[in-house]
Amino acid sequence: MDDERPKARTLALWAFAYLIAHLLGAVFTDPVRHVSLIWPAGGVLLAAALSTPRRGRLFVVATLLALGFAANVTANHAVGMDLGFLVANGAEALLGAWVLTKICPRKITFTRVDEVLALAGVATAVDGLMASVGAAAPWLFAHAPYWASYRTWWISNALGVVVVTPMIVVWRSTDGEKIGRERRLEAAVFVLVWCVATWVATGRTARAGGLAPHPYMLLCLLPWAALRLGMRTVTFAMTVLGTMVLASLLTGRVHHDFVAADIADSAVQAQVFVALAAISALLLGASRAEADAARRAAAKSTDHLELALDAASMGAWEWDVRGDRVQWSDGVARTFGVAPAAFAGTYESYLALIHPEDREKVDATIRGTVESGIECTVEHRTAGPEGAARIISGRGRVYRDELGNPIRMAGTVMDITRQRQVEEHLREAQKMEAIGQLAGGVAHDFNNILAAILMQAEVGRRRTGIARSEREILDEIVVAAERGAALTKQLLAFARRQVLEPKPVDLGAVVSEHAAMLRRLVGEQVRVQVDLAEAALVARADVGMIGQVLMNLAVNARDAMPRGGDLTISTAELRLDAETPMVGSAAPPGSYCALRVADTGTGIPPEHLRRVFEPFFTTKPVGKGTGLGLATVFGIVKLHGGFVRVSSELGKGTTFEILFRPSDEPVAAPSPMPAKAEPPGAATILLVEDDPSVRKTTRMLLEMNGHEVIDARSGADALRAWDEHGAKIGLLFTDVTLPEGMKGQELAAELRKRKSDLKVILTSGYSADLAGRELEPGDRFLMKPTPPEALLEAVERTLAHG
Repeated sequence: MDDERPKARTLALWAFAYLIAHLLGAVFTDPVRHVSLIWPAGGVLLAAALSTPRRGRLFVVATLLALGFAANVTANHAVGMDLGFLVANGAEALLGAWVLTKICPRKITFTRVDEVLALAGVATAVDGLMASVGAAAPWLFAHAPYWASYRTWWISNALGVVVVTPMIVVWRSTDGEKIGRERRLEAAVFVLVWCVATWVATGRTARAGGLAPHPYMLLCLLPWAALRLGMRTVTFAMTVLGTMVLASLLTGRVHHDFVAADIADSAVQAQVFVALAAISALLLGASRAEADAARRAAAKSTDHLELALDAASMGAWEWDVRGDRVQWSDGVARTFGVAPAAFAGTYESYLALIHPEDREKVDATIRGTVESGIECTVEHRTAGPEGAARIISGRGRVYRDELGNPIRMAGTVMDITRQRQVEEHLREAQKMEAIGQLAGGVAHDFNNILAAILMQAEVGRRRTGIARSEREILDEIVVAAERGAALTKQLLAFARRQVLEPKPVDLGAVVSEHAAMLRRLVGEQVRVQVDLAEAALVARADVGMIGQVLMNLAVNARDAMPRGGDLTISTAELRLDAETPMVGSAAPPGSYCALRVADTGTGIPPEHLRRVFEPFFTTKPVGKGTGLGLATVFGIVKLHGGFVRVSSELGKGTTFEILFRPSDEPVAAPSPMPAKAEPPGAATILLVEDDPSVRKTTRMLLEMNGHEVIDARSGADALRAWDEHGAKIGLLFTDVTLPEGMKGQELAAELRKRKSDLKVILTSGYSADLAGRELEPGDRFLMKPTPPEALLEAVERTLAHG
């Protein structure tokens, strides 16, 4: 953390490095003034400060300086002068680190140009400022000339900063570049050449004429290190150069390029040369590192862009308008379904990949964009060689030269096939849901009408003394009403508002139970084949509704095979890993119990295939179909939480596939038939029904069977009737949906607070999701229209057994 001191091991390593640098600086001194020409300890101290979190810097710098002070004291240096050096060096390191981190707030690695420039500024300004303190110490305690000491102190500390500090920071950095085997070999060759060239160029004694090598010729080798081999090689080269120049000065083998009036001026010239070489090499190396980082960032951005384009099923393209050359990414090639090498790269070859019906529209849009400069968006189909058309969305914009002439156009394309499929499924689902809502409401109202007709007819049939002809008329009314009731059941099944009694069932067993009935249903011209999975396929389903599905699909298949054919009913375990090209519900990936009904009939035209599950849609002649068979199948399957799909080919037949989620529950055993209830005798019944006709006929039917009936049209009316007759009421017979805000279940709960053993029968034309699943123990539910005999039997059983 920022306020923590470095670990003991790290501090020990810094102390060791500083002590070595300090001792080296003390050894390699000017033989005249006994001052180091390069002070490496200053570079180590700044590197330590830069590598330490801000709040720990003072501790590290103080520790290293104390170590250097101790070394000087043991060497019998003047204490006052050593203290002056200590203050100057410490302030130099702390101030230099602060300036560098302020200018370059990122982690400093000297692989960026701004960091190298900031380092040069620190060496110039900060070291120049602290040189005033450092030069004062020998001036006060050794009577050395102040300005000579100032110059020597400034330059030697600056060289320590620009040579030693980058070398330590770069070699310690974990971000150092990784180079391969060939580049390592090249680096070894450079190091060998550089060491020899530096020794030759800096070690020549002063002489005139000839082809003596000049130290400045070494600068020609620096681009090799900086631009090819990286910052580690650069900093190593600068350390070698500084060491060689220093050695040549100390041994008196001063190159004639550095020869001056005295050793001090020669030293300054050599120091300036090393400083210029170091800064130049560091700038070249940092430029190369920045370029490499930019290339890596660009490559990474390109990779991310390609990944994003792939994830979005997109691709990028560019059209050179003048040269008529089209370039595109692999994503575009995949979108159009062609190999990248197979694309000719011209505008005409691009147009050839567009569906013929959309080609003119796309061409006009693109050319209009070139003329107007407005960004365009166009959707079209492909005509790829694989044959499968893909509904693609393309976007593009035009780029112009300084004269406003179009030079290129660039943009993206996206495969929106899947999106269009999802949108189509959503539209179908919304349409079916809306139709289901309408169908459910119509069925509810129609059921009330049918209930009144059925009970009126039954009341009439129960009257004594009616003529035979009148009884026959009433019988026909009952038959017609029952046909209407069957129709409303199909509507309710489609609307998913029918009573559902699911239980674990073996689909194969259900098919076997219905096989004989289905054979009679389709007739002798149709051969029914049953192909069941060996293992039991258990799903939670309502057996009666699955039978309705089988019957509707069998009738649909029979009508599609007027001259006979094969009807195959099969079950299988199915694993979906991806969407298959079938019309209907989009089943997500997973395991399913599949029920298939396939015929060899005429097939369904493609233009009709997407409408087969719509209610009242039929291609059969008038009077031959209601258009509710497949809609009922759809509703029942959705009511079970399943999926239904259809595939068809003209002249070859149609396959319907019903998918149920598998169940781990054991198959339920058949329930025993309940014993017939004994007549309980007369009772007082509270009848609550908002439809006047249904209320009137139900009352008449109950009264004809000896019951006393108190009727009401709403929950509020029922509560008032209870206040007057509640003591003798034994059964509540109520519709689920009542006016004035109170439901049948709520009325029953309120009355049970007053009479806990009250018996209840609920009835409804729909909304079984509420009534059938929220019944209290002992309550019964009747689906409208209820046949009179079934209604009376339910009343008797409820009164007898509860």
